[in-house]
Amino acid sequence: MMRKSHKKARTGCINCKQRKVKCDEQRPSCANCVRRSTLCVYSSHNGSPSAESPDSLGVLPNGTFAIPRNPQDYTPHSLHMLDLELLHNFTVSTCYTLSHNAVSKDVWRVEVPKLAFSNEFVMRGILAFSSLHLSYSRKDKSDFFLQYANRTHDLALREATILLSNINKDNCCALYTFSALSCMYAMSAPKNMEDLISVGQTGLEEWFILFRGTRAIIESSIDTLIAGPMAPVFRLGLRRQELRGISEPQTHYLDNLRETVLDPCDDPATKAIYTNIVDELERTFAVVEAFNTPAPESSDIFIWIWMLSEEYIQLLRERTPEALAILAHYCILLKKLDGWWWMESFNKRLIRLIYYSLHQEHRQWIRYPIEEIGWVPD
Repeated sequence: MMRKSHKKARTGCINCKQRKVKCDEQRPSCANCVRRSTLCVYSSHNGSPSAESPDSLGVLPNGTFAIPRNPQDYTPHSLHMLDLELLHNFTVSTCYTLSHNAVSKDVWRVEVPKLAFSNEFVMRGILAFSSLHLSYSRKDKSDFFLQYANRTHDLALREATILLSNINKDNCCALYTFSALSCMYAMSAPKNMEDLISVGQTGLEEWFILFRGTRAIIESSIDTLIAGPMAPVFRLGLRRQELRGISEPQTHYLDNLRETVLDPCDDPATKAIYTNIVDELERTFAVVEAFNTPAPESSDIFIWIWMLSEEYIQLLRERTPEALAILAHYCILLKKLDGWWWMESFNKRLIRLIYYSLHQEHRQWIRYPIEEIGWVPD
């Protein structure tokens, strides 16, 4: 018997064509893509993937942003709904989770997206962080949003890394903004728990590297940054930093640390390194206590990381028990940021790793921070 001929549909989505399954061609997402929680992308009118169509994670083949720059290049297939959804989520939700200060919130909500429209790596950073935020709140699509976030952030990081070798007045604001987003991204989404202490062959913490990178951008371009779109954030930070210089340290938090860790140290040079770091940690405790708020600004706590010397980081790289014990006491301050979704339980994850990096005889050094945090060893 002759088989009844039928006309093949050539307007199905790219995912269904690749899987060789029938597509119902629903917009913006077909039933198959909705069921599999994958991004639904349609090809151009001629039935083949368009050179201007984004891939399965919303990134164009040539690495550029999905929305055309010129109106004449616009086609119905150029509008990438996922990117728009993520940008919307950032401006109505994510931006309010980056600071308690109303002025800072407005900067993240208004000025940062403006900056992103002329700096693609900043836009990718926004979309990645917004997607990471949705991976926390949209549990039904958590894996999808996490995959998108990691892919998009990696692309942004490649572009920003190239510019870091040539920081100037034209790109310093964009680089600072992306660097700040990357710091929070690293805190909320470590690729591996071991990354919190050691990354690759460098032995330096990923988030330590990012924070110190932010410091380098600020120090090289402070005059431009104070006059740029992030100016209100910097003016606020400078006022709070002045308080750091006049706050009286409260030593009762670190008395036991000095007695058990610093005093027995035999090497004067190494002891001086530890003493300086503990002094800075005391000042950080004093600033947080001076404001006396249940939810301090993250910058008041993260500034301690900026104060770390290369010598201390080297000792931390070697995982000396003294360096780890000091970092464990810093976790007491990190606990105060637990209210932010991107810092949720970070202090417990970090102190757990420190605990199991210490020998049994040295674990008693961190008993106080363990009790303050409320973490219980396995």
